[in-house]
Amino acid sequence: MTGMKYLILFVGIIIIAFILYACKTKKGVLANQPIEPIISLSKGRCFGKCKTYHLDIYADKSAKYSGQKNVDRIGDYKGQISDDDYMTIMALFKTKQFMNLEKEYLSGARDLQRISIIHDNNSVSFHLRKAPDSLKSILQQLDDIIEKITWSPIDS
Repeated sequence: MTGMKYLILFVGIIIIAFILYACKTKKGVLANQPIEPIISLSKGRCFGKCKTYHLDIYADKSAKYSGQKNVDRIGDYKGQISDDDYMTIMALFKTKQFMNLEKEYLSGARDLQRISIIHDNNSVSFHLRKAPDSLKSILQQLDDIIEKITWSPIDS
C-alpha cells in the first residue's frame, strides 16, 4: 500500500506541474499576440500602374505600411500618426457613416484595382469608379495621411 501512496503522490505532482506549465505557456502566448489594427487599407494590383500597398493604423496611433508596386516605398515601414490626423480620420469614418456602407462596390471589370478598407469589424471592398463619394473621401484622407507620416524601414 505504501508504494501505491507514492505512485498517487508522484502522479499528482506531475499533473500539477503540467497544469502550471500549461497556464504559463498560454499566458505567454496571449501576451505576445499582435494588436489588431483599427483601420486597414489595401490597394490591390491592376493591369496598369496602380499603387499597390497595405496600411494598418493602430489605436496607439502607430502605423505599418507595406509597399509592393508603383510606390515610392517598397517593403515594410513603420511610423506614427499625428494626434490631429488620427482624430480627423476617426471623425471622418463616423461622419461619412462607414458602418452603413455596403460590403462591396465592385464592377465586373477584372482590370480595375480592388481597394479594401476595414474599420471596427466592417469591411468594404470597391473599385474606385463604383465607390460612393463618402468612401472616396475616406480613401483620400488615408492617402493624405500616408504622405504626412515619417516612415522608418522595419528590420526583418
